[in-house]
Amino acid sequence: MPRPKWLTQAAVLLTLHGVLGLVENPGENCHQGCSGTAGACPNFCGPSGACCRRGTDDAVDDTCGHGQVGCDDYHCCVSKMGAKARDDGLLNSEHQCHGQCGGNVGYCPTFCGARGACCRRGFDTDDASCGHGSAGCDNGHCCTHAAEIDGLHNSGASCHDECDGKTGACPNFCGPSGACCRKGFVDGADDAACMHGNVGCEGGHCCVRAAFTDVDNLGANCHHACDGKTGKCPAYCGAAGACCRRGLDDTDDPSCGHGAVGCEEGHCCVRAV
Repeated sequence: MPRPKWLTQAAVLLTLHGVLGLVENPGENCHQGCSGTAGACPNFCGPSGACCRRGTDDAVDDTCGHGQVGCDDYHCCVSKMGAKARDDGLLNSEHQCHGQCGGNVGYCPTFCGARGACCRRGFDTDDASCGHGSAGCDNGHCCTHAAEIDGLHNSGASCHDECDGKTGACPNFCGPSGACCRKGFVDGADDAACMHGNVGCEGGHCCVRAAFTDVDNLGANCHHACDGKTGKCPAYCGAAGACCRRGLDDTDDPSCGHGAVGCEEGHCCVRAV
């Protein structure tokens, strides 16, 4: 007796589901759906998914990266933390990210990884990390490799030695918008720049975009907005920011380190020295 057409179609879909390794219910609360157990949860999060909460190392396996991935306030479905994700600095590839990134567009290390950005193709044309609209998914914002991060140098590169063994802002190697951070590591030196251990690479310190809360428009061109002046510019660069160009010492204002910090191609907002 021939198999019903609908049953054949269902079998094909189930087979594809397993082969492709889909993640189900990305970003949704999974605590109840996974019977209160963190870690791999194929029944609710799919064959490539895990039920994780960021900052909570309660998983029965290492699929949550020991608290590195998940949502901040509850357990949610994310991609399993694997070797590839750790190596290339991108987490939750092609997963919806707008809500998980606080509604913000662009660089989003807490959900998309040290080299990830939350982008939608054809949108976000002012954001360099989204390739000015060239990166992302067609039907919504998703995690993708950051195309470019203004003012960040050596993204993802090991930086501990180059930054003299210091955690935090490291403009000479990581760039004016960069910091040398290790995920889960807090040494009190410049915790705010590394989001108190929430960003960085797992195996060691690497360059990521600094998370300064007292600098506005970090890495953005500021020459026009600051009336063509170099140095302190609180109206555009924030209370602790300055409008600087690396190698240019055209002011008596020491906030640019007499040309030590800034962007090489033009004036940009950096943290004042």
